[in-house]
Amino acid sequence: MPANASTGEQNDSKGDRHDEKRWSFVALLFAFVALLLSTQAMNWTHPARVRAEWVLAGGAALFAVAFALWSSSRTSSRKFRLLLAAALAIALLALSVPVYSYYRAFADFPWTLLVPLFVVLLISGWVVRQRWLPVGCILIVALFIITANESAQAKVPSSITKDQVTVSIQELSRSGHVLFTVKSAPGTRIEEELDLENIEIEGRVCRVLPVTSWHPRPYHQDEDQLLPYEARLISVYFPPGWSKTIDFGIRVPKWPSEPAASVTVPVPQPDDKPSKREYESEGGGLRLNVKHVLWSISRHTWPAEQVLALTITYDGYRYSGWKGEELRVRDQNGRTLDLRLTGGGGTGNYCELPDLPPDATELTIDIFSEQQRDEASVSIRFGRLPID
Repeated sequence: MPANASTGEQNDSKGDRHDEKRWSFVALLFAFVALLLSTQAMNWTHPARVRAEWVLAGGAALFAVAFALWSSSRTSSRKFRLLLAAALAIALLALSVPVYSYYRAFADFPWTLLVPLFVVLLISGWVVRQRWLPVGCILIVALFIITANESAQAKVPSSITKDQVTVSIQELSRSGHVLFTVKSAPGTRIEEELDLENIEIEGRVCRVLPVTSWHPRPYHQDEDQLLPYEARLISVYFPPGWSKTIDFGIRVPKWPSEPAASVTVPVPQPDDKPSKREYESEGGGLRLNVKHVLWSISRHTWPAEQVLALTITYDGYRYSGWKGEELRVRDQNGRTLDLRLTGGGGTGNYCELPDLPPDATELTIDIFSEQQRDEASVSIRFGRLPID
């Protein structure tokens, strides 16, 4: 063989390796870009709608997957195939973010996208010698089908008591309604023991996928039949149609025994002039400020009515803004009052008390730390229940 021919083959081989290396790193770069874009797709709204961030992140991830598969078809190097396998894994992780956001919004997956994608991954992964890809797809599909069709547990309690909190389920329907009763210890008043406004449904299908639900609200039809330590609530949840069961639980927040900080303010008369006095307290790393306590026209009800309004500001939490579940308002008789609020990000939060008792003369505003709230909450798990 002529020397110049041998040299030419060596140069071609070096050029091929250089191209393989270049495409492998470009595929990895595209995958990281898709992963970065996916951080903007971690959002969903109700009512559900397709968001532009999902389309952008999903399109970038699909392009990164396609490019990594194409690059895999052009290399015979084990080292570069491993690099491209990492790029594929990162791109698929990026794709899972908008898919998950879609699921949380629509209570189902975009099957018209996922089914063809799985078929493509099965075939192309085998062809380009990324054999882990079709094996992984088959395992995911098998696990999904098995867990979605699991039978309900043989013995599922309809009522569970934990830490002097009892939860009993009356109805769990396929239509998306759950009716349940919560009880505190006999001899107590439930609104003084439990934070009924922030009870949460904790449902999962396929063991890991959360089920979207609304905050439970009082069920007023049989309110007169309940004891002082009982409350019946109803909620709406959104189980996907392909799941036969749901791993069901309810998280009940109890009021901590002592607040981190607290202030007491007098209730003004409707014809009193607005006071400029501020009430402040600190404790547990939190600072609480209450001011502008006055009678005003409601911003939250229609038709508008006269309500007691106040501005509550606090800080000391790790997150910015507030949720409202950190606060409790009581009158001088210990009755917990409904507090409606508009968050202002710690710069002044307008609040209203729509159902202030006529005999209320003082209000106590308590604030609790995150740790206090977490430690006082009771999570009751019912296990795998059938969705009728």
